[in-house]
Amino acid sequence: MIKSLAELPQHPVLWTKDQGVVIENQKRLWQWTAKSIDYLQQKQLGCEPLNPLDNPELHSLQRKLIEVNSCYQFSQLNLIIVGWDLIKKAAQGNNRNFPFNNPRELFTEVCRQQVTFDIKDIVTGEGEDDGIGKVRKKCSFRITFYREKLEVEETEKMLEMGRKSECWENFIIYAIWKKKNSSDTRANFKIRDCWKSFLSAYKNLTAFWCSKTPVDRYKLILPKWNSGYAVNPQTSRRINW
Repeated sequence: MIKSLAELPQHPVLWTKDQGVVIENQKRLWQWTAKSIDYLQQKQLGCEPLNPLDNPELHSLQRKLIEVNSCYQFSQLNLIIVGWDLIKKAAQGNNRNFPFNNPRELFTEVCRQQVTFDIKDIVTGEGEDDGIGKVRKKCSFRITFYREKLEVEETEKMLEMGRKSECWENFIIYAIWKKKNSSDTRANFKIRDCWKSFLSAYKNLTAFWCSKTPVDRYKLILPKWNSGYAVNPQTSRRINW
């Protein structure tokens, strides 16, 4: 699984000069994210590994992005593991193709879909017109939904969208929704705990993005390249991933 994550994006289809830069930066982001997820897994198992992000040459903003991204992805992995039976049952009940043999295969596909969307969003510029207010509004709405603070009709609409969505991340939320706050069985208790961690990680990730202006966010994702390596777009100093 870690190797597969480190190889994202696997099938880039756009290779202009600027699009190639996007692909290269996404590759490096996911290489570091994979290392960080591996570190989090080892810690969860009771080991005391060295944190790969404790690198003085790693740019502070890049480190923060990798940190919040990997924590969010790791929380998704744990949610998939404890909700595996519910997800499979929901897929079967909705006649949805389910080609995964284990939770890690599904998690890898979730990440693949995410990075594909991110690349499309950046390359096409679809997100460039989103001012910080609009970004914050979107994130706030999602958090309100996750916390069940929406009107009943809106919540049902979001769940129905998740049920029909081709995006596995959305379908997983639909599949575990009714059990995410339950503690009537040991299995549901684990789902509840993992849901709390997932919600906390999502808040941290969105807080990071919402604290940056749109220009700063795109500069962070798309540093310039010089002599084959990334440089800070403002200072032209080398960025050590």
